[in-house]
Amino acid sequence: MRSCEFETSADRKPYGLELVAWARYKRGDFPTQGEINYIVRRANEKFPNAELVELRRRFVPAFDGVKPTDVWWYFRWIDFTNKQKGGE
Repeated sequence: MRSCEFETSADRKPYGLELVAWARYKRGDFPTQGEINYIVRRANEKFPNAELVELRRRFVPAFDGVKPTDVWWYFRWIDFTNKQKGGE
């Protein structure tokens, strides 16, 4: 993965702002420590109070009985200081 090849999303929840980033890799490949640091640093620069709460991988769905060959590495942060109105 090149550092610019990850997707992001954000969603306001009652408990805070949930931030998600994910990148696609071949099965068996892992993000390098440099790639992980880059993604985490980008999130922390924009949302300094966000806490990384999850790092995992998921198989990219395959169809027609084909064995999955790709995985998504999935990062999730929560900024508990950025709650929805009335979410306390």
